[in-house]
Amino acid sequence: MIKINLIGKERPEPGRAAAEKQNRTALFFSLIVVATVAGLASWYMSLDRQIADLEKRKEEAIAEKQRLEAVIKEVEGYEVQKKALETKVQVIDDLKKNQTGPVHMLDEISKNLPDFLWLERLTQSTGSQIRLEGKATSYNAIADFITNLDRSGYFTSIGIVNTGRVAEGKELYSYQIQATFRPVPVLPGSGGAGSTTGAAQ
Repeated sequence: MIKINLIGKERPEPGRAAAEKQNRTALFFSLIVVATVAGLASWYMSLDRQIADLEKRKEEAIAEKQRLEAVIKEVEGYEVQKKALETKVQVIDDLKKNQTGPVHMLDEISKNLPDFLWLERLTQSTGSQIRLEGKATSYNAIADFITNLDRSGYFTSIGIVNTGRVAEGKELYSYQIQATFRPVPVLPGSGGAGSTTGAAQ
């Protein structure tokens, strides 16, 4: 037996289909918005962590800079103290040399003065250059004085600047001798003995 459906297939109402489509579209956009907000929130949190890390590193760098500046100032202070101490040591050394040098030189001159000759004046010009002035009873005494200075090893470049009779009829002669004094002697025959220049007049 054949049945005929005269009512036909049930069709959805046009308004309902539009509403369902609209709901799906809204849901889709809502998901996009949620995903976007979640992504932005994650990105913001990441930036916030990076900023906090950079701030921490900045504070550490500032603290390290301050520490190094303090160390540099301390080192500079030590350098100033070191230079001051070196200057003081140099001054002390110079004073010691100046104290012992003339005493030693006078001692050597005194030991080498021959008989019949005496020293009246000693002057020091530049460095170790000295001039000896005095009188003697003969030219031989003056020559002996020069020879003694040369043999001592403490005097070099010994030379007569001037000699002469003090007064006519008197056996008394004046002399002026120049020489260079050295604190460490070089004895004759060692290759560095002093040489004499000039001759008695």
